[in-house]
Amino acid sequence: MDEKGYMPPGYEYSFAGVTEIMKEAQLEFAEAGIVAIILVILTLAAILESFKQPWFILVTIPLALIGVFWALSVTSQSLSMFVLMGIVMMTGIVVNNAILLMDQLNTHIKEGVPRHKAMVSAATERFRPIVMVTVAAVLGMMPLAFGQGIGAEMRNGVGIASVGGILVSGIMTLIVMPILYDLFTCKS
Repeated sequence: MDEKGYMPPGYEYSFAGVTEIMKEAQLEFAEAGIVAIILVILTLAAILESFKQPWFILVTIPLALIGVFWALSVTSQSLSMFVLMGIVMMTGIVVNNAILLMDQLNTHIKEGVPRHKAMVSAATERFRPIVMVTVAAVLGMMPLAFGQGIGAEMRNGVGIASVGGILVSGIMTLIVMPILYDLFTCKS
């Protein structure tokens, strides 16, 4: 290299070893994440008999990501392969609260309740179950997040990310879902 940091013509450099493995793994996790989201959309469309409602449910995934990055930031953890694996795993967990809400909404709409009132009723009726599911999932991840022992520092990131994602998603689902539903559906 010369004084400006340039390589002579005909020479090149590349990063190898762990950096190369990380790059490959990130691409594979991105692919797995996309496949997980597609499978969730198709499953929800089949369950809810609608292609529109799964998109409202998928709003919980970005809400969970906000919680993941917040929890990692607060605890000074880094985004590792284990955390990425936890995010892919968490995709299936965080949609549960929105499914509870949408299922109750559909029940009210089939009963003839106007859409706005049906969403408000669904949110109030499903508040307790959503809180219970969220608290149970968060408490279930706590040993993973704060565990001690051999190899725990590698697993802690998964638990911390999962706790943050599930907690923020659970809280925000009760606020954001009814608002988005009212904004994007006709009021009757």
